[in-house]
Amino acid sequence: MRIINNILSVIILFSLTSCSVMWDFVVLPFSGADKQTNVKLEKFYPDCEHVSYSIDTVYNNDIMHGEDFCINIWKNEHGGTQSPMQTIMFDSNGDCVGAYEFCMGNARYLNVYKDVPIFRENIYNKVISDKLKLANYIKITDTVETVKENLLETSSNYDYNIVVIWTNYHGYYMKRHLRQVNRYVSKNKNGLNFRIIYMQFCISK
Repeated sequence: MRIINNILSVIILFSLTSCSVMWDFVVLPFSGADKQTNVKLEKFYPDCEHVSYSIDTVYNNDIMHGEDFCINIWKNEHGGTQSPMQTIMFDSNGDCVGAYEFCMGNARYLNVYKDVPIFRENIYNKVISDKLKLANYIKITDTVETVKENLLETSSNYDYNIVVIWTNYHGYYMKRHLRQVNRYVSKNKNGLNFRIIYMQFCISK
């Protein structure tokens, strides 16, 4: 019985200290789930306006810690870091109306993609920063200024601009994340005009 309790304690510790350790060491080896790193974004593109850019690696630390990109304020203030898997939803004025980052928990069980806007009536709304603006995210794309200006100028043409931050280094999780956003748009696109801005988080060399 003591051995079982010790095992359970280790599993709980792993699950509380890491977003992926539990899966990587307990579930993944026996699941056959795909954790390859060569995620091909095109297969997840939804049937709506979409564009894809990389995040300038100069801003990697800002994504993980910066107040202008901080979804979970409490976590950031207590030494935590943001996940490089995020969905942030902005209205036509460029204001954040809902956001989710991977380490908040399972998006399916939290009903993140149930309502429009996403994830708005839940406990995490109390920790989503009002500093989150579409302009902040467009600023850090690794592209020329004229493209950034056009992205911002045309944002009011859409009911919602959805920024999806993703990385090739979380194969199974990343595919699930992209697929959930795709399904969300497909389910809610009637009567609403979405644009998705995919932003790839790249590791600095």
